[in-house]
Amino acid sequence: MSFSENVIEVRGLSKRLRDATGELVILQDIDFSVARGQSVAIVGASGSGKSTLLGLLAGLDTATAGSVNLLGQSLGELDEEGRAALRRRSVGFVFQSFQLMPHLNALENVMLPLELLGETAQVRERATLLLEKVGLAARLRHYPKQLSGGEQQRVALARAFVTEPAILFADEPTGSLDTATGEKVIELMFSLNQASGATLVLVTHDLAIASRCDATLALSGGRMMNGAQA
Repeated sequence: MSFSENVIEVRGLSKRLRDATGELVILQDIDFSVARGQSVAIVGASGSGKSTLLGLLAGLDTATAGSVNLLGQSLGELDEEGRAALRRRSVGFVFQSFQLMPHLNALENVMLPLELLGETAQVRERATLLLEKVGLAARLRHYPKQLSGGEQQRVALARAFVTEPAILFADEPTGSLDTATGEKVIELMFSLNQASGATLVLVTHDLAIASRCDATLALSGGRMMNGAQA
């Protein structure tokens, strides 16, 4: 696969917190770029800063120093509302804990991102098609509590892809699933991502999953051990 321009550029990114004992360094001097259509795994031990980095890339958190450029936009130059608008338009998320709305059924959960964008054309049809693609055609009217963990994560995948995002961020998407179910979900995620051509940034502790990505970025103690290398 060939890649074109960068959709993520990170320069000198650092995140520090202060508590009663002093300053805690979460991330220090992170530099890397991700090209359009590339898949990148962020790996490292627990506490290495993986999820913090993902939150900074998505504009869910703000850096202490350095910059993140996402799809040509400097996140540091956007206010919270601006960052949220950019995420709604261009970013999909898959979380370890699914993050489904409990009072909405599967179809309504997948329709929600389209409705938040103000779209009205074929919203139900588009959401139904994605749920069919993830094998849940018979579960459209079921609520999250009526679905297994694997089914809930498949709903979350459909929701993430329904807006046709330019970038998909996934944070330990199989962390709440058993091994067999997790493997099926990962297969589905890579399949959907390949079909959509989205850029994928995936946080995982599983090196087998990371090996499927085009590049791996390893963190240790908040520092990058290598660049995003294939």
